[in-house]
Amino acid sequence: MAAVHAHPMVGGRPEFADGWLPHQVGDDIASHDVGRAPVTPTRRADAARPPARGRRAAGRRESRPLLDGVPAGDAESPDAGRTPTARSPLTAQPSSPSSRPAGTAAAPYVPGCTNVEPTSPDTSYEFDLRAGKVVPGDTAAWYLARGADAFVLSGESDAFIADGDEPTVADCVHGIETQPVTALPFADLAGERPFCVWSADRKEIVIARLAEAPEDGSVTIALDRHHREG
Repeated sequence: MAAVHAHPMVGGRPEFADGWLPHQVGDDIASHDVGRAPVTPTRRADAARPPARGRRAAGRRESRPLLDGVPAGDAESPDAGRTPTARSPLTAQPSSPSSRPAGTAAAPYVPGCTNVEPTSPDTSYEFDLRAGKVVPGDTAAWYLARGADAFVLSGESDAFIADGDEPTVADCVHGIETQPVTALPFADLAGERPFCVWSADRKEIVIARLAEAPEDGSVTIALDRHHREG
């Protein structure tokens, strides 16, 4: 365009239209451009394209499920292709037995004192079950104390109120092991209903009855004591 303006045959403000240049001017401009290397439009370097979606980044491995701590399908793993075996269920261990000696119906109990009927005049006296007699309170090691309307067991002794008229030692042992009681109210022992008392060491057992409980406050029991030999 500068060459056009500088040509003596073109005015200062040329008008642009088809065929607007004089032929001589066009020829001169064409001859002026002869020998120039054609200009080839260049393309911009392509900008770095982001990786296509779903393509994994270089150097990363696809995660696989684990089987016993080893990737499933790993050819180098010694466990490849192995079917996991079911583990044996844990077996519950029984709880340790009680420290108290266990009683059995076949235990070799032999009779001691029998058909004894001691009388406690009031609540200040208790029954010495081992000796089969009445002693002042807090005297006997294995005793049966009494209140106004119930008996009181000693220490860790266990008791059972029988249903039959003549319970055996085996009946008492079974009853204490299956239906023990912690209270012996006189009302439950009416009609000379028998009851059993078992010592804490399981070496002695008494089969007793409430014989009398008059209004004067005295209490009489009838008892048979059995003990284990050895």
